[in-house]
Amino acid sequence: SKEIYKLSLEDAASTVSNFTSETISLSMKFLPIPPKIFVLMGGGSKNKYIINQLKSKLDGTVVTAEEVHLPGQYIEAEMMAFLGSRSLNQLPFTFPSTTGVHIPKSGGVLYRPK
Repeated sequence: SKEIYKLSLEDAASTVSNFTSETISLSMKFLPIPPKIFVLMGGGSKNKYIINQLKSKLDGTVVTAEEVHLPGQYIEAEMMAFLGSRSLNQLPFTFPSTTGVHIPKSGGVLYRPK
C-alpha cells in the first residue's frame, strides 16, 4: 500500500520488519511439522530487530547462517544458480515431498535479450 510512503524512515523500517517477522511466524501453521531450528540467511540475518522478533514468536531455536557455518550472504545467489541450471537442463526442482506438486516439475523461461 502507498500508506507506507507517508511514514518516517524509522516507522517504515519498523513496519516492514514487523511484517516480515509476523508473516514468518504465521506461516508455521501451514507446516505439518514445525521446525526445531530456524536458520536466517541473507540481508535479514543482519537485522537484529527481526532476529529478536523471530526469537520471541517462534517455537524453536533461531540462529544466523554464519552461526552454523553456512555462507548465508550468498545462499540466495547459489539457489538461483542451482534452480536456473536445473531449469536449463529440464530437470525438476520441485517435488511432491517438498511442495506438494503431483509430479516432480521443472519450470521457468529463459529470457534472451535482443
